[in-house]
Amino acid sequence: MKDFSGEVQIQAFMNSTFGKILSSQQALQLLQRFQKLNIPCLQLEINHTVERILQYYVAELEATKKAGIMVITRMVLQYKKKIF
Repeated sequence: MKDFSGEVQIQAFMNSTFGKILSSQQALQLLQRFQKLNIPCLQLEINHTVERILQYYVAELEATKKAGIMVITRMVLQYKKKIF
């Protein structure tokens, strides 16, 4: 019977490592490192991680979009104050 404890530990390590990532760019760089290890038991975890990175990236884009809209709104309001 095969002992899966090592596989479970490395999967848990990979999962916890991605929990500390601050940007999707960092996550992609780290993902490439895990992919280069070519460990079969990580393939499913890598696939799930790709999905999480994409979700995080979309959230980053949304936050950037909202921040940009807020900046533009402030600029327009300041401009209107100067005109009137």
